[in-house]
Amino acid sequence: MKSREWKEKEWQQYVNELLATHHSLRKEKYQRIPDRNGDHGLEGVTNTGVGYQAYADQNTKDDNKRIEKQKKKIYEDLKKLETYQEFWEEFFGDNQLHRWHLLVPNLPDKEVVKYAQTRARELKKKGLKFIADDFDAWVDTNQDYPEALLMVRSPHLPKRDPNSVQDGDVAQFCIDNPIFVQRMDE
Repeated sequence: MKSREWKEKEWQQYVNELLATHHSLRKEKYQRIPDRNGDHGLEGVTNTGVGYQAYADQNTKDDNKRIEKQKKKIYEDLKKLETYQEFWEEFFGDNQLHRWHLLVPNLPDKEVVKYAQTRARELKKKGLKFIADDFDAWVDTNQDYPEALLMVRSPHLPKRDPNSVQDGDVAQFCIDNPIFVQRMDE
């Protein structure tokens, strides 16, 4: 199945909304990290020590190039955690980062996941104060967040004017589709 093309900022906004919803469902907090002057390697972080970075590669036509770009993104953003360690130590205080996720629209190969784990082990060995002993890195797509995916509207879907549904439309739908309504109630 061919993945839709996402603009970089569009994917970032979508991922932030997806993650805020996902963590809200789990009774956790998700803090977006504004990217003015760069996000320093994290798009957002939870109160449980899970960090996220969004990445939608642009104009990639084959999986080999996509794999290469995703690995490069992993390298660059995990390196940013080290480069901006002073910022992150102050940000996390006594807390630590236990996991880092890269969210991509399309994950073509397990080698990307393996590479993320390898880079996480390398970063962990640096002994950064804000990196937990159990730190690891994962690579996900929106499909890895099924409950939030059901609730967050994809920006690619057509928009409908909410005023176009009249009060009688819902009642008529229930009359016309009693079995569907019964199953939804169940």
